[in-house]
Amino acid sequence: MDAQKPIRSKDMTLVKDMNNYRIVYYWNDLKGEQISPDLHSKSAAEEWRIEYLQTVYEGYQRRDSTVDRRLYEHKRSKHPRSANVESLFQAGRRSTDRGARVEQDLAAEKLESLFSLYETKDDNQEGRG
Repeated sequence: MDAQKPIRSKDMTLVKDMNNYRIVYYWNDLKGEQISPDLHSKSAAEEWRIEYLQTVYEGYQRRDSTVDRRLYEHKRSKHPRSANVESLFQAGRRSTDRGARVEQDLAAEKLESLFSLYETKDDNQEGRG
């Protein structure tokens, strides 16, 4: 694995962008270079991050599954819980157990310019009539 590739969540940023008139999400490294493919949703981006970080992790992996059962009630209910005891880590201990946050929203800028282009076009057509 290339030494320049991120090995921790905090070394990656989630970007929301537009590509071919569609909203896409992708991960950048700290240099701003795209390290993931374009992904169709934020949840797909979260899944990609989990898989990616698990493949670059070189230490002993205690967790067999990449699925955090705390996210899904039907999975959570299958596992016994201690009565009257709340977990200290409701959102999970690993950074990948917590939801990803979009840190750069390029789609908003592109949508705004696209809408202003259509508004300008409509204004020009009204002036002709």
